[in-house]
Amino acid sequence: MQPQLRKTPCMEGKPIQKVLVVDDDSVSRKKLCRILERLGFTQIEEAERGDDALTRIKDEQIDLVMADWYMPGMSGLDLLTALRVDEATKQTQVFIVTGEARQDHILTVIQAGANGYIMKPFSQENIRQQLEAFIHQGDENTEPEEGGIGQSPGAPIENTPTNPTHVG
Repeated sequence: MQPQLRKTPCMEGKPIQKVLVVDDDSVSRKKLCRILERLGFTQIEEAERGDDALTRIKDEQIDLVMADWYMPGMSGLDLLTALRVDEATKQTQVFIVTGEARQDHILTVIQAGANGYIMKPFSQENIRQQLEAFIHQGDENTEPEEGGIGQSPGAPIENTPTNPTHVG
């Protein structure tokens, strides 16, 4: 049995109803969608451009955005910045997904307000760890349901140097 997040994934005490995966590369986008489904997310939508994603986020209730950094037109970083300056969308949870591992890029994304940073190539375990670390930051008193992860809040996540809680 594949490890999953809780049956009803929550972030900062709020259930995650809808996830939007934004990536111009259809293979990466589909892979991330399949991983999120296996982790227990049920409402997953896709966009291949940042500007399309921004319109959808403003028109729909999107709880979590997983956006590639480098896309034509509006990048993931531009999308994040646009979301953070708009009162209606500034609380949207955003994870940036990229192959860029330089420390200054990671800091740029975190300083811009990203909730997390996920490196490509990614695996289901890496995505699960990053999401669990973020979930536990906002909900330390809640134990995962049986079959869940059970990682204690603040526990180091090995092999994930991009974990924003450990960026110095």
